[in-house]
Amino acid sequence: MIRAVLDANQFASALIRPGSNPARILDCLKDNMFQLVVSESIVEEIKRILLYPKLKKIHGLEKEEIDLFFDDLIAFAYFTPEELKLEAVPNDPSDNKYLVCAVEGKADYIISGDHHLLALGIWEGINIITAKKIFRFALLIRIKIGNATAATLVLTHPYSFPCSASLFAMVGILFRGSRIFQARSTTHSVFDQLIITLNINLLFLAYIW
Repeated sequence: MIRAVLDANQFASALIRPGSNPARILDCLKDNMFQLVVSESIVEEIKRILLYPKLKKIHGLEKEEIDLFFDDLIAFAYFTPEELKLEAVPNDPSDNKYLVCAVEGKADYIISGDHHLLALGIWEGINIITAKKIFRFALLIRIKIGNATAATLVLTHPYSFPCSASLFAMVGILFRGSRIFQARSTTHSVFDQLIITLNINLLFLAYIW
């Protein structure tokens, strides 16, 4: 399963802007599409930001409600020990905790809108990317045959296989809110679904090459 660290602003944006890309990221988390990697210091920062008076006026949640909100989100999160010492972001040392968390938790992504972190690009093999861009690399391909639905999630490396709008149109990719991956079949065999998935992936590879 993909592991990701989310910075505090992703949680704030998700609460004050329902339907935004950060909100979709949290929906994916609730649907167990990836594992959240987090640390105690990150959780403390998130809760502190959400209690800012200006933000409270927008999301309208009290401290107890925010605590409950987080209890659900971090129930299955991987907590890192915060033992590693890093100084990779000299212009904003407070951002180092996200890198420490990602390294200790073996995260694939840091999802952030912070320009100091984004400027690092790929750091120690970890992709630092915005919530908007990460949805470009998660392609939902759905094919309906009668009552059957076959789907495949194609995750591409953001710097090797960029996806374009024309590819979206070519294979009829559909983003449905936060549900990036769903596969079920009532009338077709597993073999049929594998053949469908293989054909779609071959189409994808033929396009990008």
